[in-house]
Amino acid sequence: MHEMEFKLHAFLGIPFSPRGGESAAPQLPGDLSDLVLDVKSELAALRRESDRIGKIPENYPRHITWLMRLISALLPWYTRPLVNFSRRTSATAELMSDLLDAVLHRQNALDEEIRALRSGR
Repeated sequence: MHEMEFKLHAFLGIPFSPRGGESAAPQLPGDLSDLVLDVKSELAALRRESDRIGKIPENYPRHITWLMRLISALLPWYTRPLVNFSRRTSATAELMSDLLDAVLHRQNALDEEIRALRSGR
């Protein structure tokens, strides 16, 4: 039975611990601070890019700028949803960043609790 369980666990990528012995602790990710910094960096880039939607780039020739304004005025059904989508995407990413901050804070608090329990305080 153990061999069959072992093969199934190996196939599914689940850590295997024989019954009757001490169970293996699940492998938790390490420090999440690098991941949080990466998410915050990407979030800042997302905000910058979303602010550019519907904006005419600077230093374009005047006739191109007029043409772009005309196209934007003729296609509000297209440009407004893009702007709204970019705002919603940025807001959602901001919430996810806040969630990661909370997870990181909780991870640090649990780490301190574990240290205190191990030291016998």
